[in-house]
Amino acid sequence: MDKHLKKISNLINNQNNLGNKKNFTLASAALVCTIIDITQIHPEKYASLFQENLNLAEEEFEKIHTEISHDALNIDEKVSCIKAELNNNMFQIMEFLKILNQCAIVNGCTQKSYREFELIRDKFLREFY
Repeated sequence: MDKHLKKISNLINNQNNLGNKKNFTLASAALVCTIIDITQIHPEKYASLFQENLNLAEEEFEKIHTEISHDALNIDEKVSCIKAELNNNMFQIMEFLKILNQCAIVNGCTQKSYREFELIRDKFLREFY
């Protein structure tokens, strides 16, 4: 998992034109947390990974965890934020989706986690097909 969070961090850090790096980071972390289903696993184990790799404060991680736990996470909003920050660049979007897919696989690839990935993927690609 650590390696894949670093890839997201690299993707974020290599964007010269991110309008709001913090929103992009929070949206990315929220989607990763949805796919790996931190509500079923000990979320505290991931808090330090997100802090180390995405510079995400524990309070921000807890907020994401709470949103996911209470079904308040608006995936469409997160996807729109990421797409906007990537300037709707298909190559960058596909790179991001590749990383999310790897997160699902590394996490044991349960049916639920892969369904979450497919839902997110379809939201990213809806306008392209």
